[in-house]
Amino acid sequence: MSKVKIYVPKGINDVGYKTKDSVGYDICSLERVKIQAKSSRLVDTGIIIRTDQKDFFPAIFIRSSLPVKKNLIMLNSVGVIDLDYCGEKDSIKLNLYNIGEKEVVIEKGERIGQIVFLRFERPELEEVSDIEIFEKNSRGGFGSTDK
Repeated sequence: MSKVKIYVPKGINDVGYKTKDSVGYDICSLERVKIQAKSSRLVDTGIIIRTDQKDFFPAIFIRSSLPVKKNLIMLNSVGVIDLDYCGEKDSIKLNLYNIGEKEVVIEKGERIGQIVFLRFERPELEEVSDIEIFEKNSRGGFGSTDK
């Protein structure tokens, strides 16, 4: 089994895998935060992750209940945590947007996201200058399957 080092700030207790079959490791807000209607806020968790594994990375997802219970979505949908984002000042933050009509409060220690570890491969990319090599495979551009 792979080992990952995780720093959890003092006073933040409701983190972790909540069931024996949980895929996501729940993470919490480091502080009490207010998010105005139709605006966003970067919410710090204080969590720092470090792994020496080079074939998986931590991805950050919003908790599925936040859009329903608090009208919050994560603006970038999924947060990709690079393997070298693991220093003292590299805590995980979620960019949350309030889609509702009223201010929303996130309490300190409230669960707001999940860390899911995903496998990946970093292929060697060959940069080409001739765009015509792609012409025979074209489907017609963005949105073309709806035409």
